[in-house]
Amino acid sequence: MKIIHLNKNDEYWNRLIEFAENCSWIAGKHLAKLMRNNSFSDWEAVFAAVEADNILGFCTFLKEDYYLENRYSPWIRNDRVL
Repeated sequence: MKIIHLNKNDEYWNRLIEFAENCSWIAGKHLAKLMRNNSFSDWEAVFAAVEADNILGFCTFLKEDYYLENRYSPWIRNDRVL
């Protein structure tokens, strides 16, 4: 398995948007929207776990959590498929 730091020009960028949009985690749709709009600033980042050219999951480093009631920053979030 490889962990890949993605940017909008990466071959996995659009595939991860689709993966996030369709994952079971509610915040996946939020990540897909951030990625479509390339709405990351400063050091915020998206990483994908990839094996045999398949995305297995992702991790984000964001200034703010998807859930606004969270008061901690920075925030690291992840999701995976079993």
